[in-house]
Amino acid sequence: MTTAATAAPTLTVLPDLTGQAYSAVSDVNNLDVAVGASGDGDEVYHAVRWAADGTITQLPTLPGDTTSGATAINRHGVIIGASGTRAVKWNANGTVVELAKPVGYTSVRAAAINNSGVVVGTATTDFGHYAAVRWAADGTPTLLPQPVGARFYRAADINKDGVIVGAADSGSTTEAVVWNIDGTITALTLPAGGSDGAASGINDNGVVVGNATVGPNLFRAVRWDASGAPTFLAIRSDATGSAAADLNNNGVVVGYERGSGSFSFRAVKWNAAGVVVSLPIPTGSWSSQATSINNKGTIAGVSLNDALRWNKP
Repeated sequence: MTTAATAAPTLTVLPDLTGQAYSAVSDVNNLDVAVGASGDGDEVYHAVRWAADGTITQLPTLPGDTTSGATAINRHGVIIGASGTRAVKWNANGTVVELAKPVGYTSVRAAAINNSGVVVGTATTDFGHYAAVRWAADGTPTLLPQPVGARFYRAADINKDGVIVGAADSGSTTEAVVWNIDGTITALTLPAGGSDGAASGINDNGVVVGNATVGPNLFRAVRWDASGAPTFLAIRSDATGSAAADLNNNGVVVGYERGSGSFSFRAVKWNAAGVVVSLPIPTGSWSSQATSINNKGTIAGVSLNDALRWNKP
């Protein structure tokens, strides 16, 4: 598929915290406020929030922790992520609270939050067993139902209605799954040629994106329409694979293409028709990924050591 003629998004390199050299954005909300982490690129990192004008603010950690990272932000400015090894939520006023672990689980990871304040993620035991968990707006944790045949399962995203997507692992295969609001679980089928699959995002219209294995260490981005019908998203001739990270309510998907020549990963977006478009990156960079897109079309991501935001032209 050829790339459609279109104006390039405006690229902004977001600032690092003072004295740090590495930043990455994980999410951007509909007010263009972005969240992620800034640090030394090694083991010291800090959760941060970038205002719409690019101003960076470090978020507080829980007592005793020295590292943190932000994962997602909702419309109301509530942020989730990690403080040390604990999952946390930062309220809009900047205060940080720990997200409780389900009974029997020793660690949790918060992945996504919707505008009602419901959080989803994954809980893990000391023995490595992991299960999808949902935190109500008041912070109460509940394990999601275990998909049939799954040994392990995880949650990746939640939409406004509370529909959750993720993946279930049987020990030999992995499949993309949906937890519906009526309590049922749907296993998503893959396009012909795909094997193991996982869902990474869902929009408010019930469209899901994710990825499927198509060869040894090779993946392709997949989009499932609201009925569950799957389609591989297009890649260019110089790409060997792709991955989808997120989508908005207009059906625009973001992620990256994987290359075999002059680039390793290339940040891209796919419009609602499936046309793939490269996103500009800083001069001299050779690797980039898009991680999030809001309903305005603003995209967030990373290129080497830089946190990036692309504003729709």
